[in-house]
Amino acid sequence: MKRISGMQARVEVGVPAGPREKGGASSALVASVHEFGAPSRGIPQRSFLRAGIEKSLPQLIALNGANLAAIGRGQMDIQTALGRLGQAAAGAVKREIIEGTFTPLKPATIRRKKSSRPLVDTGQMRQSVTYEVIVRGG
Repeated sequence: MKRISGMQARVEVGVPAGPREKGGASSALVASVHEFGAPSRGIPQRSFLRAGIEKSLPQLIALNGANLAAIGRGQMDIQTALGRLGQAAAGAVKREIIEGTFTPLKPATIRRKKSSRPLVDTGQMRQSVTYEVIVRGG
């Protein structure tokens, strides 16, 4: 407890605003539209962020427990522990993009993309999924 006392630390997993899709929209905007849907534009929710984390929650909890034990033994610092957790969570989200079951695409979208796989066109969004470790105090 002394090692992490007074420390505020977290890891954030998602798609940052920077990268752009081939049409010019930010990957973060495209990710948000698919994650939550845009009913007014006929786009259904296709959660890959929340679903990827939820499906991997048991493994992420086990990893976090092992990391906390290592911190307690002085074998790991909080930055490394959260980095490992972030890497695992980002991997789970990327896996969900590839393996998840989503509302099928409309025929017009399939014709345009030449693929029936939701969330995968250029691969830019999947490549944009990342994590950031934020540590304050300590």
